Amino acid sequence: GFAHTYKFAKERPAYFLGEYRKTGWPLFFPVAFLMKTTLPALLLFGAGLAAILWAARRPGFAVPSKWLRCRRSLAYRAAPLILFFVVYWIMAVKMTLNLGHRHILPVYPAFYVFAAASALWLASRAARLVALGLGLAVVLHAFDSVMARPFYLSYFQPLTGGPEKAYHYFVESSLDWGQGLPDLNTWLAEKKQRGDSRPVFLTYFGADSPRYSGLEVTRFGDEMNDSGERFFPAQVRGGWFAISATYFHCTFLPMRGTWAGAQETLYWQLVQRVSALSARPVERTVEAQTQMSRDAMDIELLQFARLCHYLKNREPKRLIGCSLMLFQLTDAEVKAALYGPVTLDQPRVLH
Repeated sequence: GFAHTYKFAKERPAYFLGEYRKTGWPLFFPVAFLMKTTLPALLLFGAGLAAILWAARRPGFAVPSKWLRCRRSLAYRAAPLILFFVVYWIMAVKMTLNLGHRHILPVYPAFYVFAAASALWLASRAARLVALGLGLAVVLHAFDSVMARPFYLSYFQPLTGGPEKAYHYFVESSLDWGQGLPDLNTWLAEKKQRGDSRPVFLTYFGADSPRYSGLEVTRFGDEMNDSGERFFPAQVRGGWFAISATYFHCTFLPMRGTWAGAQETLYWQLVQRVSALSARPVERTVEAQTQMSRDAMDIELLQFARLCHYLKNREPKRLIGCSLMLFQLTDAEVKAALYGPVTLDQPRVLH
């Protein structure tokens, strides 16, 4: 178990601010912490640290509550939490496993203890004004929490654009852990009531089961998260495309958000090979049939990556469940995305 964890902690594909790496970024967790912690909480944290320093500098200071009185300095009493907070952050910054914000959750208890220390300012002369400010910060923090409900996992500060823009910065368990299927089911029912008969193609990242939920969708490009039987390549056409944010960046696919010359060449080689074999079904051996099946699976992945490349500068029509990006495409647009001329990216090296 330790060997397994150690192996996958050393290298694992991740996405962050438009980049792709296997060995992580030193700024990943600090940026996630700042963007996914409410602004009022950050302000309270800063006020708490300032209050501890302010109180520690005052000789003979004691908290004005009998059950909290202590002659030892507040800085000394805070030392264990400060030590834990600093050591954990050093480990987080050096960590190469940048899977999600959840890996720094242990720092939050210490964070909120320090934030609560902002109440020490109530011992100052401007106690009423300070109490008003602290109370307002707590109310705003609670308001942010209520507005994020029920998708707390996908919370991002409004100043960063909220969950609607979060896919530009983070994916996977910082934003998208497959939590959008119930809302997608609701949207499908509303779509049917509107008389919209256009097909829906789903690329789903997560452990839930669209198949078990009975969703009337065609799976496309997400074979990694689908253990059921399916036809390759999926026969896509104009309609609705619901794409999980993690898949939109092709985080765990060989392309990883890049469509360069190598991908384009391989794509057309596979298309031509499968077309040639399909035209001569009688001549196919067992080995040829097996290879054709593998090629068909690869074609679907490459088609999905080509589609995401086509959509990379387009905003989704809607975000479902804070994780599923909804795009609407016509037959002509799908044809252009899969078979039309394409602007190639520069090949990227995954560090």
